[in-house]
Amino acid sequence: MKYKYEGYDRSARVVRGEVEAGTLEDVRSYMRSQSLSPRSITPISARMSLVNAVAVNKKPELKDFTIFIRQWSTMQSAGLTLIQCLSVLGEQTPNPAFARTLNSVVKEIQEGQTLTQALSKQTGVFDKIFINLIGAGEGSGTLDRILDRLAVYYEKMASIRRKVVTATIYPSAILVIVFGIITGLLIFVVPMFEKMFADQGKELPQATQLLLAVSQFIRQHVIIMGAAVGGIIFLIGYIFTNEEARAKIDPVLLHLPIFGNILQKSCLARFCRTLGTLIQAGVPILDAFNLAAKVSGNYEIEGAAMRVQASVKEGSSISAPLALESSFPRMVVSMISVGEQTGELEKMLMKVAEFYEDEVDTSVSAMTSILEPMLIVIMGIVVVSVLIPLYLPIFNLGDLMGN
Repeated sequence: MKYKYEGYDRSARVVRGEVEAGTLEDVRSYMRSQSLSPRSITPISARMSLVNAVAVNKKPELKDFTIFIRQWSTMQSAGLTLIQCLSVLGEQTPNPAFARTLNSVVKEIQEGQTLTQALSKQTGVFDKIFINLIGAGEGSGTLDRILDRLAVYYEKMASIRRKVVTATIYPSAILVIVFGIITGLLIFVVPMFEKMFADQGKELPQATQLLLAVSQFIRQHVIIMGAAVGGIIFLIGYIFTNEEARAKIDPVLLHLPIFGNILQKSCLARFCRTLGTLIQAGVPILDAFNLAAKVSGNYEIEGAAMRVQASVKEGSSISAPLALESSFPRMVVSMISVGEQTGELEKMLMKVAEFYEDEVDTSVSAMTSILEPMLIVIMGIVVVSVLIPLYLPIFNLGDLMGN
């Protein structure tokens, strides 16, 4: 079978390629022979159309997955067996595909597989962080504690995602509303006044003439302009789903006013919480770095983390190479350095994560409180800028009608 792979070289650059191999492990072995750290491996023959991909999607939404883990944690702590927990959860989940997945996991366990092995067979459903932590808990006999940590972890991830979505959607909603008001006025309101002015047969003020000309242009090219707007939306969607485009635009996003600050804090919170959770569970530091880098949500921060991982692999501390990366603020470096010196790295990482989670919450709240009055002002300016040119001829109606 042919596989498409992506990995990091020793300089933390992303390398992509294709290779013929029998299994995924063969692909990983090949990548290691090329001094590549695996990022993703995809069977080319498994590519599906969008419709088919949606039809067989077995992975629940993050919110539902978080509830699933919290319920599992509660039931496990109450003394129910693993089979009982997963069977009950499979019956309760509203997602039929996920219910079948849980039933398959139960069947695998009943046939003698470990929980980790059974979860690993459900390709595309359970992420590597979840499987690694479950494996650590199963191996150490602390599955109930690991499930509790996972529940907290995914709850925090869901919270961060909601805040970032809010920070992204709110300004976009303002632009859509303003654009909709302007378009509606120019297409539906202005033409009514245009007919009334034409009946008067008098020369109109320049501002009114300009407004009427803009209205006529939009009405005559509404299909082309609609297609252009659709093209822009499609382009934005492509940029944020294409990895090569994301690699180029992610560093720019971190330096945007207001939003860039929120994005950086959310990415750092995700990275630190993931790394801290993995280290707490006993996952090796290099594997933990690799997983935490991938869920950071920004290629700039991911690349920086992978460069730090390469230095740690060669025997360096974490804080020393981290201090050379501009993506990580001095406070993060200092906290991690203290954690390394005191032997409480995971605790320091959790404190950094909590700090940035609070910062994201504060920044989003501040942004929305600023944007709300701005929206009112902008809408007022838009409406006035259209209405004044329309009513200028009416204000001068006596002069226009003449004697």
